[in-house]
Formats: sequence, structure tokens, C-alpha cells
Amino acid sequence: MSFKDVDDAPKGDPMYLRHDNKEGTGFMCGKKEVEVDYSDINFVADFPVAKIGWGKFAGGTYYKEWQEDIKTPHPEESRLKAEGYKRAFSLYLYSTDKGLKLWERDSAMEWSGFLAIAKAWESDASNRGDKIPVIGYEGAEGVETANGKYYKPVFKIKDWVDRPTDFVIPDLNTTATPDDSDSVFDEESIPF
Repeated sequence: MSFKDVDDAPKGDPMYLRHDNKEGTGFMCGKKEVEVDYSDINFVADFPVAKIGWGKFAGGTYYKEWQEDIKTPHPEESRLKAEGYKRAFSLYLYSTDKGLKLWERDSAMEWSGFLAIAKAWESDASNRGDKIPVIGYEGAEGVETANGKYYKPVFKIKDWVDRPTDFVIPDLNTTATPDDSDSVFDEESIPF
């Protein structure tokens, strides 16, 4: 597998992963890629906080409509389909080499790869206890569609481990309150 770092990620955030569905060559962050070989990269995955729902990209903006939980269908599924939304998911991943990453996509091939590894995680419930899975990217499987050949990612659960202490999911529903006593800026250093 090839994991691609980025020096020009969208909106400056190289946290988001995506699979190369057109060539099946691996994962990347952002748009402008600098290829780095990580043939044995593994991630721990946090399936209990995964989200599924519907997503689309329109007018330069990503839109997501998440289900209440992974078992309850979205109440407006018909409307979302009619408006061009596709199945979407959001899964936090962590590796000691790359840190925290978010794999959040609405592509059919990535949905298929996500669903397969999520089902493997779910089916092994009795054996895992409080452990979380280490998932490894095994490659890509070509799929012929009406629009040509695309590639879905293939994963395997390689191990079950205790959650790494550095694997912390950000709380996106809170706002930080600055503490002036710890500020590294003074009034004169602010450029406006």
C-alpha cells in the first residue's frame, strides 16, 4: 500500500483520508500528493463512535446528514436520495506514525470497504472484550461499474489491542475558551 502525505491539503487540514478509487493505489490526504511508502501501515479504529448517513458535495461544500445511530435509518432517506446524497460514513483512525486521521467519505467504493470491515468488527464482538481493532489495508479490489472500473479498499482485522492513550477523539461540539494567562501573544504582536 502507498500512503500519500500532502503538502497542500484542502483547507489546510491533512487529517482527512481518502482512498484512491480510480487507481486503487492506497490512501491519501488532501489533493496535492507526495507519495511515501508505508507498506505495513496499520490503524486502530474507533467503530463505536463511527457515524453513517448520507453525504454530497455541491457548490464547493460538503453536506452530511448523519443517522441518529448506526442501526436507525435516517428519517428522510427518500428526500436525501432524491437530492443526490449518497451513503456516507465517518470513522476515526489512529497510527503511531501518522497520528489521528478521519476517514469520512460518501463514495460508493469506500462505503463498500468501510461496510465490510465494520461487519468484521461487529461479528467478532464476543472475542474482543474492551479491545479495539488494528486494521490493515490489504489492497484494493477492482469493481466494474456502468461508469468504468473503480477500486474498493480491502481491510483485515490484524489484532485487538488496548486503546492507545494518544488516540483521543476531538469533541467538535465544544468551543474552547481562551485563558489569557497562558497566551503567547501580547497586544503588540497581533498584526491587526
